[in-house]
Amino acid sequence: SREILNVNNASQYKFNNDWPTVAYFGRLSSERFHKELLSLSQTMKFNLLIAGFGSKNIEELCVSCSNRDNVKYFGRVDMKTGLEMSMSADLIYAMYCKTNRNNVYAAPNKFYEALFLGKPIITTKGTILENKVVSNNIGYVIEEDVEELRQLLQHLSMQDIEKKGRNAAMLWETRYSTYVANFFDSVYSKILS
Repeated sequence: SREILNVNNASQYKFNNDWPTVAYFGRLSSERFHKELLSLSQTMKFNLLIAGFGSKNIEELCVSCSNRDNVKYFGRVDMKTGLEMSMSADLIYAMYCKTNRNNVYAAPNKFYEALFLGKPIITTKGTILENKVVSNNIGYVIEEDVEELRQLLQHLSMQDIEKKGRNAAMLWETRYSTYVANFFDSVYSKILS
């Protein structure tokens, strides 16, 4: 449950403005549209909390962007720290470029993390998550196009973000918080019998 997260660390994730805050932690890769997000952080009014490792080019870009007032890069972090960081944000970033065909079918951890934290998600059209995000009104789905990302970030409203976050939290509580236990109890144990 969310009680394991240390909210006392939240001050390190705060910014001195009232812009929406986007969070991402995990593998840094060109296949996840990170370069474009970091580029937009130079000119747009949103904050970015980012942590992780992977592509050296993306890591270096994170370091160079973190000297701006609206970007904080934490490098490699453990799962608990990543969730604490994300809990302080308004939105979870989970773009998965379709040039990697596996991304079309992947059910990324970011989806479940966003639900667990009660945060809306930003993800890619044409992936397995698109219908879940749209039908449950729990986030934003865009093409992997920098102009679509710019338009989304430019027109975000805190009222809509909060509504989608409440929907995400409700979906977690009603469907996914016991999903694994229910699967093992009702399906997997019957397979083993």
